[in-house]
Amino acid sequence: AGQTGAGTGGTAGTAGPEPDVVEVEPSSKARSMKWSEGRLVVLYAGPCTLLARSATREGATLDGEKLSSMFDIKGGCSLSLYALRFVNGRSERYGGAVKVYNAGNIAMQDVSFTDCESGMYGGAVYVRKTRGDISLVGVTFRSCKARQGGAVLVLESGATSMDGATFIACTADL
Repeated sequence: AGQTGAGTGGTAGTAGPEPDVVEVEPSSKARSMKWSEGRLVVLYAGPCTLLARSATREGATLDGEKLSSMFDIKGGCSLSLYALRFVNGRSERYGGAVKVYNAGNIAMQDVSFTDCESGMYGGAVYVRKTRGDISLVGVTFRSCKARQGGAVLVLESGATSMDGATFIACTADL
């Protein structure tokens, strides 16, 4: 299984496993990037790209422990997620695992969301007012729930494509 958070690599003189990565480019434009209540909050003054990927095919697991969502992205930043597993994400209002507002392009590949919930919108993922396109490739949503958009809710955003997306036992009240 993958790691949660950044990896440690190997010992001196040997090549260890590549660590799981969260990168932000360009970092000089950051207004704010911090862990807050168990999630990464990124506020940017201008365009940036947040890349989160696992070094292994199994993927790193991010566990919200039913206490919080994991990513809250705002202010023009694009988001790319690869080979990650989000479990037990929870939000009172927006996106049980991932909330993206007023951002750039959103790309997810080989990502899964399990047992994520939101009290209002987007059980696993909530996207609103993006300036770019949204691409979900090989993304699986399992047992996610919300009032609207049991797995994912996209509003006022660019073109949305889902290639090979799977929805299993996700529910919405409306």
